[in-house]
Amino acid sequence: SLSFRPSIVPFCKWGGQNVKIIRQCSARNEEPIIEAFPHEISSYFPEISEPGHAYLRHEGIKIASPIQAACWSKDGESVCLHSPTGSGKSLAMMLPALRTSRLLSATEELTRAVLVLAPSREVVFQHANLARGLLGIAPKNKHVLEVTTAITGDEEQLETVALEIMEAKVIVATPRELALVFEHEPPLYGNLPERISALIVDEVDQLIPSRKYKGDKVTRWQDLGRYPAEAIIKLIARRGDLHQVLAGSATLDRVAKTKLEAQLKQKSANQTKIVLPLRVLSTTQLAFKFENDLENDMDLD
Repeated sequence: SLSFRPSIVPFCKWGGQNVKIIRQCSARNEEPIIEAFPHEISSYFPEISEPGHAYLRHEGIKIASPIQAACWSKDGESVCLHSPTGSGKSLAMMLPALRTSRLLSATEELTRAVLVLAPSREVVFQHANLARGLLGIAPKNKHVLEVTTAITGDEEQLETVALEIMEAKVIVATPRELALVFEHEPPLYGNLPERISALIVDEVDQLIPSRKYKGDKVTRWQDLGRYPAEAIIKLIARRGDLHQVLAGSATLDRVAKTKLEAQLKQKSANQTKIVLPLRVLSTTQLAFKFENDLENDMDLD
């Protein structure tokens, strides 16, 4: 067996910030696997539609930020992003997810979908508005659907949301409320996962904290001590055709990453597109504690 250890490779500078990539590589082969420099967003995603370009111009976004350059240079790969609030993680995750699900190109038949898990109603609407802007979709268009704490458990409401989920191209949800919809409409357990090409897990350490879950069980897929987010991730990994996972946090820790990977490991036999352990891209000094954790704990056979 080969012994692996983390290697931290600086490959880009932006405004005095080091952009680093934490990767696993053989101790006998420490060659950097990537070089990247800041570019315009359109150079990474030439297929963005004109409404998407108009949205980015309106927001004053033209050049990739450090975390975006790091993520987009690993086109199609599943990664964890560790970067401060306001550094551009949401856009860094959303654009690759839309590409993976073939939603950026208006010329293709749209049968796949993106699922975004977020910890709060505010973060849900942030991602939903971003997806609508990039796709040029009107605010009330249900192709981008929010499933949040507005879900009360009313039977008629749950039936309506279940129907909307199967028509949506981007589903942005708080895990507990999404699980309530699943339980009310069990066919979704089989129908939705097979549509999901890309999964975004934002603020992963809030969705999957280090402490054990002690609340009520909200879905049949939820194991003892596991959070609703873990149940949803396990469901999508085991029953779906998942091509890409993008997780992000300003305070990423080893436990959250490990618990996320534990659910992704339960993938089906033909699910080979998600490579574990997930690569970590970091632009924050807070990463040093995380890097030290990896140094101490990752000795793989």
